[in-house]
Parts: sequence; C-alpha cells; structure tokens
Amino acid sequence: MDDTADALNDEIKKLREQLTLVSQEKLRLQFVLNIMADVAKVRGLDNMARHAVKTVMDAIGGLNVCLYYMRDGDWYYSDMNRISVKVDCIDNQLVAEALFYRRFVESKSVKTKDLRQDTDGPDALENTWVFPLIAGDDLIGALEMRGRFFAYSDEMKQDLQVAVSYLSLALNNEIVNSSNLRKAYEALKQETRKLEAEVEERKIAERENDRFEAKLRQSQKMEAMGTLAGGIAHDFNNILFPLIGYTEMLQQDFSHEKLVMDRASKILKAAFRARDLVKQILTFSRQHPQELQPVRIHSIVNECLKLLEASIPKTIRIETKIDSDCGLVIADPTEIHQIIINLATNAYHAMPPSGGEMKILLERTDVPSQVQGFSELTPGGYVVLKIIDNGHGIERSVIDKIFDPYFTTKSKDRGTGLGLSVVQGIVKNCKGRVHVYSEPGKGTEVHVYLPRMEGETDDKSSERSLPFQGGCERILLVDDEIAVLKMEQLMLERLGYLVTPQNGSLQALEAFNAGPEQFDLVITDMTMPIMTGDKLSKALRRIRPEIPILICTGFSEYISKEKAEALGIGGFLLKPVGLSTFAHKIREVIKKARDANTNRA
Repeated sequence: MDDTADALNDEIKKLREQLTLVSQEKLRLQFVLNIMADVAKVRGLDNMARHAVKTVMDAIGGLNVCLYYMRDGDWYYSDMNRISVKVDCIDNQLVAEALFYRRFVESKSVKTKDLRQDTDGPDALENTWVFPLIAGDDLIGALEMRGRFFAYSDEMKQDLQVAVSYLSLALNNEIVNSSNLRKAYEALKQETRKLEAEVEERKIAERENDRFEAKLRQSQKMEAMGTLAGGIAHDFNNILFPLIGYTEMLQQDFSHEKLVMDRASKILKAAFRARDLVKQILTFSRQHPQELQPVRIHSIVNECLKLLEASIPKTIRIETKIDSDCGLVIADPTEIHQIIINLATNAYHAMPPSGGEMKILLERTDVPSQVQGFSELTPGGYVVLKIIDNGHGIERSVIDKIFDPYFTTKSKDRGTGLGLSVVQGIVKNCKGRVHVYSEPGKGTEVHVYLPRMEGETDDKSSERSLPFQGGCERILLVDDEIAVLKMEQLMLERLGYLVTPQNGSLQALEAFNAGPEQFDLVITDMTMPIMTGDKLSKALRRIRPEIPILICTGFSEYISKEKAEALGIGGFLLKPVGLSTFAHKIREVIKKARDANTNRA
C-alpha cells in the first residue's frame, strides 16, 4: 500500500515537473512572440529601433536596453530617451567586440546593493549582454542589455537570440526600405530639380521670345513709321514750300510795313520750325542724313523751353540757368532739340500728379585728365546740359538698363523705351557722353557732355540772310503740284529768270525735245507720276548732255545729293527752302555747268 502511494506520488511529481516545463516553454514562446508582434506593428526605422528597445525592456525587466544600427555607412544609437542619435564611432568595448566577431558577448560584475534601500540579501549580480544583429551576411548592428539578472538562464538567451534574429530581419528590411526610399526620394528630387530647371529655362525662353516678338513688332512699327514718315515728309514739305515762298515775297512787297514784317517773320519762323520737325522725324526713322554743323545750344534750349512751358502742367516748376556764352558744339540742331525734349519729358513723367520741380542748366566746363567719374570723357572743354528733377528716381536694379532699346518702366501710354536709347546714340555720335545720377525717392540728374569747339565762331549764315542773286537765263520748271509750280514760277520771275512751267514730266520732255537750246537750266521735282525726276533727267541729257539740271524734291528715298551727283545732275535741294537759298543754288548750278563747258572747249 505504501509502495503504491509512493509510486503515485512520483508520477504526480513527474507530471508536475513536465507541466512546469510546458508552462515555461509556453512562457518562453509567448515572450518571443510578444517581442516579434510588437516590433511588427511599427513602421519606420527610427520608430522601430526605439520600439524594439522598449519591448525588450518590458519583456526582460532589464534596467537598460540600447540599440546600435548602421544606415548608409553611419552608426546610430537609440535608447528609451533618444531616437536615433548619430554617433561618430562605437566606443563601447563589448559592443565593438560583438560587432567585430559577430557573436554574442556578455560580462558579469557584482554590484553592491543600494544602501539607500532597506533590503536584505546578497549583493546583486549585474550582467551585460550584447547580441549582434545579423541578417543573412549583412551586419545590421547590436542590441545591448544591462541589468540584474537573477533568474536568467541559457534558454532565455536562446529565446532572446530568436527575438534578436527576427529584430535583425525587421530592422534590415526597414533599413533597405528606408535606403531605397531615400534613394528614390533623392532621385525624385533630382528629377524635380531637372524639371524645375527645364520649366525655368522654358519660362526664360518664353520671356526672351516675348521680348523678341515685342522688339520685332516694334521694329515693324518703326519700319512702317519710316515709310509713313517719308510720305508725310514729301506732302508736308510741298505744303510748307509755298507757305515759305509766299511769306518771303510778302516781306519783299511790304518791307516798309513794320507790323507786316513782324508777323511775316513769325510765320517764317514757324514754317522753318515745321520743316525741322519733318527732318527730325526722318532722322529718327533713319531716312534723312545727319547735318553736323557748329551749333550754339543755348538758342535751341531757349526755343525748347517755350515749347515745354506750353506743354508741361503748371504744377511743375521749371527753373533755368542758361549760359549764353557756353560755346559751340558740332551737332545736328534738330537732334539737339530732340535730346532736350526727350530728357525733359522723362523728368516730367517721373513726377507725381501733384507736381514737382525741374531744373534745366546749360554751362561750360573743362574735364582734366585722370579725374574719377570722367574716365569715358576725353580731357578738354565741354558744354554740359543738365536736366534735374525731384521725381521718384530710378531703382539701382534697373539703372544699368535705361539706355537699352525698348526698355522702359513707364506705362504703355507714356513710353516706348526708345527715348534714352536715341539720346545716347545722338550724344555718342557727337563724341560726347551721358551721365545719370539717381536715388530712389529723391530724383534724377542727367548730364549731357558735348565737346566744345575752342576758338570757333558761328559764321554760318542763315538761309534768310543770304543775298538774293538773280539772272536772265531761261528755265524749264517741272512739278506735278500746281501750288508749288506757281509759287516757284513767281519766285524765279522775281529773280529775273524767264520761266517755262510744266505740270508733268512727259509735257516737260516734249517741250524740251521741241527746242533743247531754248533752255539754260532745268529745275524738276523728283516724285512725279509716269516718269520720276531722275529718269526725266536721263532723258533730257540724252537729248542735250551738257544741260544743267537741279532736282528740288520734298522727299524721296531713291535720290540724294550723292546719287544726284553720280547721275551727272548739277544740283540737289530738299524742299522747302527759302528764296535766298533757292537763288544761290541756281547760280551755283549754272556756274558749274558753264565752267565745265569752258574746260571742255
């Protein structure tokens, strides 16, 4: 009976031991599964590293768990307090050993119990375990655990090794994914930068294309304006010619009437100013040659001031200081007028609607050699035109562009961007320079330096002061404009000439062919129906080669003084001209022809 009871107790004891082992195995399996399950829930390498540390700590009750792992060639450290801190090197000897040998490393040390705690028992044994994290052939990092392990067995190490192996695979997968994502992100950033660069290049190209198209349209407008200017010049000069001619004849008829002479002089001045404006339009459209000559600028400035005072609002006060003895410069008077009007208009546009102040100064100065700020100017004497305003000024970012053709900061209804470009071109052609001084919010100063003629006097007589020179020669006069033809006939007859007027080139050719020796001079217009003046001249010279011919035209792009001389034509005049100039040119052409005939004889 006793033997049976003992045997039963032994069986029960064995069953209990087996049950305990099964329970322990279950706990060990649950421990590993818990770690694996917790880590599997997390995404993102940094989050996974920290979560792995926390899960292992919770599972083993250790005092400290930390994780080392490598990413893109750099080492990172993570524990409960820090998330993925980059470290320069592995300074932990045990961790370095585990990484180098790729095996588990541990150390044991006895740690005296904490005297602050009222506890009994032996001193605690503190262990340090380091598991290398290896996924296949790749070394991922290391898991370090430090704590008082009273009941940890080799089986626990094996279980942890299983969990660490899974953690290694999970971390490696995140590292690879993270690396791939970063590579993909970097590639995407590069492609994005390339795309942005291409978009920016396309935008720049589109802006350049827009600017080019704008310049092309402006160029086409200028070309059209040039063509229009030529037509207007011809018709307008034909209108001005009778006005000037009849007014001068009126002065001759009423030379003793002071009131008539005064008013006729004003009409002449206005007519010649209108003629100069036509020249200015033609010069701007490059269809009229520049006429550089000694010029006293102060008279042109005074003339422009009258025009500005009439056109600029009264809210803008114009202050002037003009040196009437500043000297002569070599320039085209019409272009000097254009410079003054353009710069004064810019100054006016720079001021607010409430008004402002503009100063126009003209003075003489000397530029010595090697003076700062005047490196572009040749040392010597200059006439300086200064136009100063207290407007909004020019931003530093655009001041270098103000002389570029078509560049403007004005609205479309106020500017085309050509004014300053034209001014600079004119001044450079006169061997001068333009200096601009400006400060945003304070105003702008434009200084125009033109070389001064030393020791020169303005001895060029006005065309109205030339002496009248008449004659008794027979003249064939040709013009398709009746008003011009009649006025020229009266002018020539006053000078004593015998005039045969013809209102067309074919009629003139027929009259000349009927009696070539009856005429001493032919004066013809250029632009006429059926046969132009140059073709008529060729036909007349075939009949009588030595006949002197004077072409007098309002405007023609097909004939000039040089072309006329090349065709053997004796003289060339642009309408409108004054009576004295007309008379002087006739005598010049007749004399030149007679001298040539004498030499041939």
